[in-house]
Amino acid sequence: MRLNKEHLGIRVIYWTVIVAITALVAYAAFTLFFPVLFGFLLAFLTDPMVDWLERRGWSRHTASLLLFAVLLSGLVFVLAVFIPLLQHQVTEVSHHRAEYVSVLETRVTQIRENALRYISHDIVTDAEASARAAVSSKIQSVQDAAPGMLAEAAHMLAEAIFVPIIAFFFLVEGAEIKKFVIRLLPNRYFEMTLMILNQVNTQLGSYMRGQAMDCLINGSLYAIGLMALGVKGGAVIGGFAGLMNAIPYVGPVLGVIPAMFSLMMDPTATMPWWSAAVLFLCVHLLDDVLIYPMTVGKSLDLPPFVVILGILFGGSVAGIPGMFLTVPLLGMAKQIFLVFHHSLKSYKII
Repeated sequence: MRLNKEHLGIRVIYWTVIVAITALVAYAAFTLFFPVLFGFLLAFLTDPMVDWLERRGWSRHTASLLLFAVLLSGLVFVLAVFIPLLQHQVTEVSHHRAEYVSVLETRVTQIRENALRYISHDIVTDAEASARAAVSSKIQSVQDAAPGMLAEAAHMLAEAIFVPIIAFFFLVEGAEIKKFVIRLLPNRYFEMTLMILNQVNTQLGSYMRGQAMDCLINGSLYAIGLMALGVKGGAVIGGFAGLMNAIPYVGPVLGVIPAMFSLMMDPTATMPWWSAAVLFLCVHLLDDVLIYPMTVGKSLDLPPFVVILGILFGGSVAGIPGMFLTVPLLGMAKQIFLVFHHSLKSYKII
């Protein structure tokens, strides 16, 4: 009887420690949710390259360090190229602000005159008044929120520093973490857990690497096309549009807006503002027909309405980062559910 009581005390202590550690890990994961998640996804992207180096005799630590050194060098090069371009563009806009505003007013007048050929005067006037009020309200709200936005940007930048560190940890210790999790589970769940991990690793990894290649190709095409149209800051806008392409359906719209706005405000532009929209439409069609099937394909195979609803939900909860993460998280949830459902049916539980 005393032995049972001693065992009971040991069990209480054991589970208290487990609960405390779990709570601590959960709190840390909640505090660094986005860095952990982005680090996990970055590890997915780079894992095949680390495996390739490891098969050729490199230690996993050395291969991971080499890979991140190359990625960091590439990031520094890109920033060294793009930041001066962006600074030059911002400086030019601020120095010629009055001229740009005048050109924009002229463009709006031209659009208004063209619309009056097909639409009644009252409707056009009301639409113009509503648009001007909406733009003024949006500009005012951005100005009011500027201090908070700067603080949030600084906070996100500070969190972004942890992303490569966390990704490196997942790359080096990912196999040991997987073994540790599996050892904690009862034997009857061993096969199902392995199936879930393998399915998620294969399909999510394929999606992430394919999506990265798709964004790179689209961004290059956007940048080349915008520079050919004479859009000022075309390389920066093209890179931004390529990055936004990771958000299905919404991404191309977010990318084309600054391109059209740049053409509308540029007094030296030789191309109409809608030529940017034509360029984006052509690249998007090429992406749908050729690029996306070759790079991403049906790696997640999610219905479009599920993706759209997920993006709206992710955007409302976490803004742009939430929109980026929605699709891979939905794909992961889908694979876990399918394997779990299949296992329950095979064991005749359901």
